[in-house]
Amino acid sequence: MSATQEVHELGYVLHPPRRESEPGYSQVDIRLAALASGQHFDPEEARLTVVFPPDGVSQLTIEHPWSNEKLYRTCPGHIYIADRLGKHLELFTFGGEAHILTDIQETQVSLRSPAPILVPAGGRREVILLAEEVEVLLAQRRAARENEPVAFERNLASAPPLGLYLAMLLTLQEKYQHLHYGEDESVTRFKHLLRVEVEAVEEIAPESYGRTLEELL
Repeated sequence: MSATQEVHELGYVLHPPRRESEPGYSQVDIRLAALASGQHFDPEEARLTVVFPPDGVSQLTIEHPWSNEKLYRTCPGHIYIADRLGKHLELFTFGGEAHILTDIQETQVSLRSPAPILVPAGGRREVILLAEEVEVLLAQRRAARENEPVAFERNLASAPPLGLYLAMLLTLQEKYQHLHYGEDESVTRFKHLLRVEVEAVEEIAPESYGRTLEELL
């Protein structure tokens, strides 16, 4: 089944990872239809954080029909997808782009990122742990900048997705490198994930290496 067919039948579709070690998805497509299908998941709205010029950020709620901009730069943070029956799906992005196409019958949102789009709930334990740790790091940087909210938003708007992803991986690698006592299998797999993903990103985008999380956010 093609991605187009899947998004029409399921309401959303997660595109495959770009490499075996990647702990998330390369893209998510969301279909906001005028009429409910009554099958699976019927998204009614999508909420995400986007860049607003010159350097501000704002929550954006996308619904059908859509008459505003067709392209937005997304910021690191959550993506919420809610359906007509109160079900919801929560994702996490390191930033990227949201492309919006609309017609009489539906509005389709495609969220793309060079860094993995994470699903905080479900899946492998090491991937869930990564999502949890990434959210903690983001909250810590926000708290560290609580007296400089404008500066934090400016940094959030300008942070390169892959560079931010790598900086967070390296921060977590340093945190976990001395953890041995009481280490379970999921933590061992998590440390392996951090190592192979750091190596992969450094090879794919060597220019992303060098900037710390504190410098980026």
